Amino acid sequence: MTKQAVVPQAGASTQPAPFDAVEFIKKHATKSGAIRALAAEGNERKVIAKLLGIRYQHVRNVLITPIKK
Repeated sequence: MTKQAVVPQAGASTQPAPFDAVEFIKKHATKSGAIRALAAEGNERKVIAKLLGIRYQHVRNVLITPIKK
């Protein structure tokens, strides 16, 4: 993921919110949709695979295959 500036506030933690892969996939309807959304944000394939808990090869296959219409 891209680095985000974290501005500490009084009493607030400086830790970023944990990434919930299940909710992210539900939001995008499919794993492929989630992969494409994360790639559109500028994430590398290996980062996407780790975030979603899937293999790098699956991420690669989704990103190189054209979307069917």
